[in-house]
Amino acid sequence: MLKETNMNTLDIFIEKGKKIGIEIGKLDVVENLLRNTDFSTLKIAELTGVSESMVNRILNQINGH
Repeated sequence: MLKETNMNTLDIFIEKGKKIGIEIGKLDVVENLLRNTDFSTLKIAELTGVSESMVNRILNQINGH
């Protein structure tokens, strides 16, 4: 029973790690689109599935604000 519980906990951590990795990947794509295209922040948000406010935060970081 304990081993089964440990595996379930491990599975939870693995899934959480995958989700974090996917989110980091999305943010990298947002940054690349901001740097290399003339897409609007709204268009980038729509393409990547992140909020426009997050795109604006990344843009502000790029611009040093």
